[in-house]
Amino acid sequence: MFFPLFAIVFVGVFGTGMARGLRRAVVAGWLPAAVMLPVWLTAGVGSLTLDLRTAAGLAVVAVAILNPPRGGLGRFSYADLLVLGVVLVAAVSQNAAGILRPLTVPELARKWLLPYLMGRWLLGSTGELPKAVGVVAKVVLALAAYAVAEAFTKVNGVNAALGKTYGLLEQGEGYRWGLKRAHGTFDHPIFFGMALVLLLPWALEAGRMARAGAAGSRWWWALLPKAAAVALFCTVSRGPQLAGMATYAFYLFFTRPRLRVPLAVAAVVLGTLGFEARDGVMALLGKAAGEKSEDVSLIAIDGEQVEYTGTQHRVLLFRVYAKAIENAGLFGFGSELKGVELEESIAQRFSSVDCHYVLFYLQHGYLGVGAFLILTVGILINLLRTALRTDLPQSGLAAGLFGALLSVAVLLMTCWLSPDFAAVWLFSAGLASRLPSLVRTPHAAVSKRSPAAPASAAEPKPVRVAGSYTPVRPPTPAPHHHAHRSPHPDRQPGEG
Repeated sequence: MFFPLFAIVFVGVFGTGMARGLRRAVVAGWLPAAVMLPVWLTAGVGSLTLDLRTAAGLAVVAVAILNPPRGGLGRFSYADLLVLGVVLVAAVSQNAAGILRPLTVPELARKWLLPYLMGRWLLGSTGELPKAVGVVAKVVLALAAYAVAEAFTKVNGVNAALGKTYGLLEQGEGYRWGLKRAHGTFDHPIFFGMALVLLLPWALEAGRMARAGAAGSRWWWALLPKAAAVALFCTVSRGPQLAGMATYAFYLFFTRPRLRVPLAVAAVVLGTLGFEARDGVMALLGKAAGEKSEDVSLIAIDGEQVEYTGTQHRVLLFRVYAKAIENAGLFGFGSELKGVELEESIAQRFSSVDCHYVLFYLQHGYLGVGAFLILTVGILINLLRTALRTDLPQSGLAAGLFGALLSVAVLLMTCWLSPDFAAVWLFSAGLASRLPSLVRTPHAAVSKRSPAAPASAAEPKPVRVAGSYTPVRPPTPAPHHHAHRSPHPDRQPGEG
């Protein structure tokens, strides 16, 4: 069943790209495939793993080769070097561990470079932003509807139709607050929640455009931020829910300058209180997950008895893997963690390393986790530069992406970078490296309700441009001539 579906996805995305262009193939082909098709539909070819989003990505690459967009694929960015650095270090690490195989590098490129390129190629100019927002808006709405249906009917329709079951997620662990924890087409509610956080900036930008009456927007776009919030609620995953709130706070910080001081003060106060009362916060998070006193168990770590809960699992990882962390060195133990040994009594319980930084360090050592952190900081700097330029049409999307990527970076302390949502993370990283250099062209984000100003108007009404208000002033009539009404008054660069 897999390879026929692989071929269908490839042909569909390739046909879309050849008929409607590379950008359309990415936003209407690869992105829906990445978040709406089951991630567990895979096939192995040696050490290479194929999934349906790979089919869509390869189709986009074929379109880029055969039908490149006018103006090219964009200028090279220093962030491109950073993601290449992660791939290089991972390959060297695999070689040092003795597990470098003929398809290891293609597999690393598939996981890291392919989704990153999708983000790099999504937009060529600011004029393409409204159409991209429109497509992603439909994707977010579909995911939200699916999440609500799964949470309340307690049935995952796609998985049920294809006969896919998930052990613990079909039992107690998959239910909280009287709801089934929605995980959509992903392998876990946390991974689904992470993807929703990374798509939240698009929902926020769509909502802003709808409220501004932007040309091309739809009335229901105004509901998208709430729809995304409902979907996050339906995952019943504490981390993604908190990350979603933080993303919205960052979006407000950049897009509403008057709120910056209150938001900054609130962040400092909440951060200080949380740090001082961290034990109480951990207990509160445990209660939110339904943990009770009888769920606490005692385990032995290096001969010492310690309390264990699902919430404490992430904290205890540093103690459990302390010796392995000391011995990881520059290149780590490789992706298979050969040579990492745990006490037999706790080996099975801690086989899941639910902290990306610990796991990546164990796999690829100092160089690996260092390369990943440098990549993260690099893309955040790109987004920060763009978000602060409120005169740019893409500044609102950059503001939301900054909050989402930073929040997820923090949340990776409690979750590994699963391929489920890693593709969306890398897509966002690629887009982040592209946003600062977008060509500013006339775009469709001008208010539909802003009529053309007559030449005789003394104070013309401002025209809404994504991220700012820019007054449009009519040309001054030449002396000794009558002023005429102009149906298309002169526009500032970037307006349309």
